[in-house]
Amino acid sequence: VKWWMEKLKVPEGEPIESKLVSKAIENAQKRVEAQNFQIRKRLLEFDEVINSQREAVYSLRREILEGKSLKDEVEGFIEEILRKRVYEILEGDEPESWDFKALKDYLKELTGRELDLKPSRDKEEVVKEVVERVKELYREKREELGEIADELERVLALSTLDNLWREHLYTLDHLREGIHLRGYAHRDPLVEYKRESYELFEEMMNSFKESLIRTFLQVVVESKEEVEREIEREEERQREVLSSISISAPTQERRQTLRERLKRRRMKRRR
Repeated sequence: VKWWMEKLKVPEGEPIESKLVSKAIENAQKRVEAQNFQIRKRLLEFDEVINSQREAVYSLRREILEGKSLKDEVEGFIEEILRKRVYEILEGDEPESWDFKALKDYLKELTGRELDLKPSRDKEEVVKEVVERVKELYREKREELGEIADELERVLALSTLDNLWREHLYTLDHLREGIHLRGYAHRDPLVEYKRESYELFEEMMNSFKESLIRTFLQVVVESKEEVEREIEREEERQREVLSSISISAPTQERRQTLRERLKRRRMKRRR
């Protein structure tokens, strides 16, 4: 169109009355609008992935904030996480190749205590014993803490969940920055983003459950007043989080951590 305008020496600002030129401009506008619509639609589809995960996290936060005891939920976390770890550590079907030392090291890191395990050639029996031993430690800890157990557990759960959720959002931002490059390998970037973000979300939730168990079992409380002060600080922090409308950008060190995390996941899938 520009070439024809210059060729015909049409003065600048002159109304265009040619049907041919008007039709060409109209078609160009439609193509641009259609392209912009597809871009907006694509962005919304990416946002929907995060929104669905955000709804799940906020739903969990609301349940924690309701103030009810988390005892049943945490015992469920213990069974879920330990079953997963036992099958990861005791690889293979041959009991002779099972690394019980690695399992004991993991349990010590989780509970802060040495646990003697009975020799067994059945993984399910190992799972059952490990779960019962850790649940017993968990119940003993609740008895030790007494009436402050529920409040302390709620504070630890909220703090752990919020920290991991922020880290997860940074990871998704980093993933989204380079996901379009998958298109060069004839892969749909949106499909790849959905798949990897789901895997990262599952990893985050497992980390939440495991961190909550570890922190609660190893927490040391000197007095009830100390717990009450910690609860007040946590409630104040929650109010600040809710009143905040922005999230600070990750530092260079955090970005490097996120890159390594994504790199490890890709290497794991290749193996």
